[in-house]
Amino acid sequence: MKQLATNMPILQDFREVKKVSLPGHEGSELEIYNSLLAGEVFKLEKMEIDEWSKNLTMLTQIIKSWNFTDKDGKDIPINIESLKLFKLADITFLIEQISDWRKKKEEPES
Repeated sequence: MKQLATNMPILQDFREVKKVSLPGHEGSELEIYNSLLAGEVFKLEKMEIDEWSKNLTMLTQIIKSWNFTDKDGKDIPINIESLKLFKLADITFLIEQISDWRKKKEEPES
């Protein structure tokens, strides 16, 4: 029987998650990742679509969960069609949240 090494690195999702609320949807609660995984970036770069569609696709990968439901209480899936129903200001807000979060992580501590 092969014995497992005790000091081997573990490959896992390294991203951090934070909760945000959209300004245009009172009571909304979204969990977003602070970055994309390499495989997700690779897929985005290979897509032959316009920049707007790439941004919406990126958001479907950045949003971990949300509390949006339809009028019957059924969960709304996180997909491009759902994101198209958002106000542009909310999409911009999400992109800014991710961008600001990444900048803070990359800034050297003083």
